[in-house]
Amino acid sequence: MSTVEEKVDKLEKFLEEFVKTVGVEFNKSYNLFSQLQIEMREGWARFRQELAEANEMWRRELNNGWEKFKQELIEREENWQKRMQQLREEFSQEMKERDERWEKERREREERLQNELRERDERLQRELSQMREEFA
Repeated sequence: MSTVEEKVDKLEKFLEEFVKTVGVEFNKSYNLFSQLQIEMREGWARFRQELAEANEMWRRELNNGWEKFKQELIEREENWQKRMQQLREEFSQEMKERDERWEKERREREERLQNELRERDERLQRELSQMREEFA
């Protein structure tokens, strides 16, 4: 019965370690997501500020450069869209890498645990065989 208890204890320890690891990785992901949200909010604030500045420029430049001004706005919007796309891609890549890392770590833990259990079972089988020989 003690081997079962040992296995249960080992599984409980493994589960605790796994939960801690998942918690840490979740916090990293949450922090990254929060940072992305902050950057997006800051970006929108900058965009609104740029838009306000652009409106002021429009009033001044209406008579002598409307097309030039319009092109500048288009370029700013394109730059903004590119930056947002870049942030989305970076975030997606980081999430993909994190998922791959978690899967690799899970497989390694599972393999390590299976090896440990196999070795323990083999050792117990040897001990049982020895005990049978001694008492036979």
